[in-house]
Amino acid sequence: MLLQLFLDSTGVSIDSRTIIPGQIFFAIKGENFDGHSYVNQVLELGANLAVIDNEKYHREGKTILVDSAMKSLQNLATEYRRKLSIPVLAITGSNGKTTTKELIDAVLKVEYTVHTTPGNLNNHLGVPLTILGTSPESEILIVEMGANHIGEIRALCEIAEPDYGLITNIGLAHLDGFGSYNGIILGKTEMYRYLAAKRKSVFYNTKDRVLLNNLPTDLKAIPYLSENINFHKRGMRLGYKLKDSDRLFLTHLTGDYNETNILAALTIGTFFGVDIQSASKAICEYLPEMNRSQIVEIAGVTLILDAYNANPSSMRLALDSLEQIESTLDKVVILGDMKELGLQEETLHQEIITKAETIGAAHILLIGEIFYKITEEKKGITVYRNFEDFKSDFNKVKPKLKNSLILIKASRSLKLERIKDLLA
Repeated sequence: MLLQLFLDSTGVSIDSRTIIPGQIFFAIKGENFDGHSYVNQVLELGANLAVIDNEKYHREGKTILVDSAMKSLQNLATEYRRKLSIPVLAITGSNGKTTTKELIDAVLKVEYTVHTTPGNLNNHLGVPLTILGTSPESEILIVEMGANHIGEIRALCEIAEPDYGLITNIGLAHLDGFGSYNGIILGKTEMYRYLAAKRKSVFYNTKDRVLLNNLPTDLKAIPYLSENINFHKRGMRLGYKLKDSDRLFLTHLTGDYNETNILAALTIGTFFGVDIQSASKAICEYLPEMNRSQIVEIAGVTLILDAYNANPSSMRLALDSLEQIESTLDKVVILGDMKELGLQEETLHQEIITKAETIGAAHILLIGEIFYKITEEKKGITVYRNFEDFKSDFNKVKPKLKNSLILIKASRSLKLERIKDLLA
């Protein structure tokens, strides 16, 4: 019944602030909100009906009472996914999954109508919302999946029922939830085991030993086209040449860590019949956004703005990349705390400080409670308890940043992209 009501509607929503007339509203209860409080409001704004799991909010003819609004949303997404009958590609990983998703989206759109996870709606609510946002005209669906506990990737696969999967990499992220690095491996590779059981396929990086060692023997595995691509750098920008060709495809991406993201997009594009020259053109036209590896020129400085999120693995890769850039500019590192690292947080932050000291940066600026707790200021290193303290001191900091190449990286909660506004 709910599927037919959905097909006759203008879509679904869990957010009363963005309700569109004709939608079905799912009253989800979270840690800090209860969607049931907005049932009357969304109905007045034109929602067709509300799916509730609290009978106190029942309105005759306007609500459907279920055991769990969240589970009903997920079940509806699975029903609709089966009705779509199109290839579904699931992407997860510790680092780079959103950039990889966007590159694959750009490549596949050369030939197909593609629906892709918007932003980072990649959790137990974001995945069903992504599926239910897919138009009947879509020919391929790309679903990003995030997790911070064992069992979550399996659950998301059961909702989306992917035909193909991709794990970008497995690094030190969400240690607090997964418990250990082995826990991260176990959690992320749930996708492999799900696909193997369903006799589906994965795309994989042949040079990633962790992924190779965890591929089930009965899983159809499609290797990246790494032997056909030669990477080059032009300044900070990453480029590549196809085998037996001198043409340089110059992207707007920076950092060696984006090489595997590009390889994934080219491999999947080729698999689905996209001409590799056309795919390469799409990759070169892709502009990173949302504070992910963006190169920004502002107020006489060059920023590598990678402030969307951070973990020890991605932080180390970003520092390696900065070290390898040939530049006459002074290199400056501005790093913020990394979250969800559990009992290892101080050790892992100290390792990042040690790493930052080895890359030849003129200045290292650290922001956040963890860095503040463990760092002893010395020549070349300044630490701030929070962004507000950094902002208060910015007039003293600004001269150090003149004519510099600056890496900005931190976990999302610190919102270090605000530094760009201070420079403007």
